[in-house]
Amino acid sequence: MQGYRPYNQPAPVNGLAISSLVLGALCFLPGAGLVLGLVALWQIRRRGERGTGPAVGGAVLSGVGLACGR
Repeated sequence: MQGYRPYNQPAPVNGLAISSLVLGALCFLPGAGLVLGLVALWQIRRRGERGTGPAVGGAVLSGVGLACGR
């Protein structure tokens, strides 16, 4: 017998989106943050997960970090 699962359970947050936001905010490895953000956006659309805001934010911050040239 399976356990009870409520119908209104929210979708999980994409982990790559959070990682992208952290790397973008810290300006640590901005290229990796940009790639993680873009991959997270692809996964969010494909899987129906949450985390679009952190993914976009991380990609933007990482892009700015790359443009500034460390």
